[in-house]
Amino acid sequence: YTLSIMTKDGNDKLVNGELDNCKTEMGYGTDHDHSDKCYINSLSSAVSESDYNSNAAYNNTWGYKPSKLNSSVNANFQPAPTTKSVLDATEAANTANNTYTLAVGLRLDNTIPDGTYNNAFIISAVANEINYSIKFEDNTEDSTVANLPDIIASSTAATRIKLPSTIPTRKGYTFSKWCLGEVTEKGTVCNGVDYLPSTEQTPSYFGIDQTADNTNIKLYAVWTANINQVEYRIRYQNADGTYPREYESYKQSVPTGGCIDYNVNPDPKYYESAGQIVCPTEDAVVELNLARKTYTLTIEHNEEHIESVTGAGTYRWGEEIAISATPKEGSKFTQWRNGTYPVIHTDSGVSEIADEYSATTTATMSIHDATIYADGEEEYTGEYFSTFTLEKCNTLAVDDDYSIRDDRDNQDYTVRSLIGKCWMTKNLNIAGGITLTPEFTNISEDYYLPEADADAFIDGTAKADVFNSNRTECNINNPCYSYYSFMAAAAGANPDSGSITEDICPKGWKIPSAAEYNNLHASYTNLQKSAFKATFANIYRNGAYMGGQGGYLWTSDVYDSGKAYYINYNGLAYINNYELGKSVGLPIRCVMKTTSTSELTYMQDVTPNAVSNTAESTTATLIDRRDGNSYKVVKANGKLWMTENLNLAGGTVLTPTLSNVTSNFTLPLSGYNSFTSNTKASVYNSSSTNCTDSISCYSYYSYVAATAGSNPSSGNAKQDICPKGWRLPTKNDYIGLLNSRYSGSTPPTTAPFTGVFAGYISGSYDGGGSSGFYWTSTAESADDANALVFNTNSAYVNSNFNSKNSGYAVRCVSK
Repeated sequence: YTLSIMTKDGNDKLVNGELDNCKTEMGYGTDHDHSDKCYINSLSSAVSESDYNSNAAYNNTWGYKPSKLNSSVNANFQPAPTTKSVLDATEAANTANNTYTLAVGLRLDNTIPDGTYNNAFIISAVANEINYSIKFEDNTEDSTVANLPDIIASSTAATRIKLPSTIPTRKGYTFSKWCLGEVTEKGTVCNGVDYLPSTEQTPSYFGIDQTADNTNIKLYAVWTANINQVEYRIRYQNADGTYPREYESYKQSVPTGGCIDYNVNPDPKYYESAGQIVCPTEDAVVELNLARKTYTLTIEHNEEHIESVTGAGTYRWGEEIAISATPKEGSKFTQWRNGTYPVIHTDSGVSEIADEYSATTTATMSIHDATIYADGEEEYTGEYFSTFTLEKCNTLAVDDDYSIRDDRDNQDYTVRSLIGKCWMTKNLNIAGGITLTPEFTNISEDYYLPEADADAFIDGTAKADVFNSNRTECNINNPCYSYYSFMAAAAGANPDSGSITEDICPKGWKIPSAAEYNNLHASYTNLQKSAFKATFANIYRNGAYMGGQGGYLWTSDVYDSGKAYYINYNGLAYINNYELGKSVGLPIRCVMKTTSTSELTYMQDVTPNAVSNTAESTTATLIDRRDGNSYKVVKANGKLWMTENLNLAGGTVLTPTLSNVTSNFTLPLSGYNSFTSNTKASVYNSSSTNCTDSISCYSYYSYVAATAGSNPSSGNAKQDICPKGWRLPTKNDYIGLLNSRYSGSTPPTTAPFTGVFAGYISGSYDGGGSSGFYWTSTAESADDANALVFNTNSAYVNSNFNSKNSGYAVRCVSK
């Protein structure tokens, strides 16, 4: 600093405080120029203290003596300064405080007037200008730091410097303050002096330390780490390999500079683990896609009958896999077995086979390696119980040994026409442990036939028992075929009287009554040696096979709650009895029903045999089990025809049990304006059953809907939306009907077909009144199919202009 001194207002004299009085007393009046006696003058030059003390020449003078005047030691009195005199000037900052003393001296005589003489010193200390530089450091190697203040460098006499208001920025951090000193904890803690940037309201100053080098001052930025939100979005892979748009979301807070190792470890059977280490500097989103585990599908096959299979490979669990089996010539595919043959439905199999009886279908991959087996057999070209008719049986000679196959388990049986009825000439051998359905069994609802139990058939216990011997040779030591308690034979029923109407015989067949057996015996005295081919199978009782020379068979007749009628023959002997009780195990033979359509209740109960037993032009009303709707039917041209339009609602799920389909098919819900595509199933159900010129009739189906999605490009569709046992008529069916009943071109609006002018849907909705359109099952191309078309004066089967996207009515004909 520079320390200076001067007298007040530049006056170097000591002035009498009573200056005006002094002038008067001295006779000066107001003449100031002659008032010297009222002043004590300053020394004219510096003088040592000893000279000043002893030399009268200095009388009436005054001066001052500082302890320091531009030198370390000063002993002289100095004249009173009129301008600034430098007492001291530092070249560098002192390391300790300086102490200054100031002495004032005068020599006086009595020649001056009395009074008080005074003056004033002005002492000023002014900081010297020094060089300085302040550099602002970001205190990090982070390239995201920006907006650092420029270096402040200059020289000044000021003792503090105003800091700039500039606020630095850094990704993931917030600027906190400046630090003069060491910054630790990753730039977040100041071990020194804090400084804030200046603001308009609150300036911030940096004090210059004049005892230090001011040319290389560094202020370090102190940062506060931001708290960042990391959102983990987790998506689980779909079976087809895609990922859904939806995700599970989890959030975690992480300070900037910190890291998080997030891992998702799902059930290892289903998904691969996924994770990611994240060190965020701002809010972040991390997507973790969890891939499905993959497993190997092995496909084995019956090499005797199956040529090749496709579909083996590695797949994601849940993935739908196209599988196919190609049979050898003369063989046919029979079934996919879920597991390694002959083990079925084990954990080695896939999750699901869409249609285990279709050679081309899909399988769903399991959460483990899997094996499926394609089975086959020699192609069967003969008859099945479901297709065999009484007319066919009646054409057989009595000694014919005709073989037909059971649809339920592909076992073969021989049948013969005896006394006007068609009889099985082998004992029934249906195995226990399976579920029988109305589709192929003489029952109205599903029935589970209990598993075979060799220890069953306990006297007095009325329950369903089964024993399957798997033998075809019968003697005293080897039971023959299969044995059923009466309750098992009656498909779970146990009436107290009358006759059972349902049993475990194939559909269209039944257990004979006692009267039917008696009539048979009347014509064939020795049933064993007759065309009936009775066998001495004997009985099962109290958990044991009872051997002997007895041929026992259940009848359908009930004696009471504990007994039912059976027959027993031994050579020429024959009895019709009930004494054994319902708990014993007896064999079963079946005889074809002679029921006609008029005796049936449901459309699904119609069999070829029932049709053959129905006289031409006979009418009946049958109920569709699928929705309870009833329809009038008539026999015409050897078949049963619906005489009312099918009215099956959209949204109905069709199953192979009740419909003419091989796998489930859902009729779509739609409106009359949805008939736009030749490959799309469309349905429109009108709300009226009254057909007039202005009110449409029943329901309309596109060709794809009518054929239950099969949609062939040529030929006849193999499936459709008709009830089980019925089908969509072919074009030849309609042509034959027109030619035989309507002279080829007469509108079929009268019996037996009784068609209605229901109109059609094609681009717009034709409400009917003058035309009728009915689909056939016959396709002409990928876009067109045949249809029966008629108006008020003509009828024909049209093969042109029937676009498959049109909405036509549907009638069904019996198979």
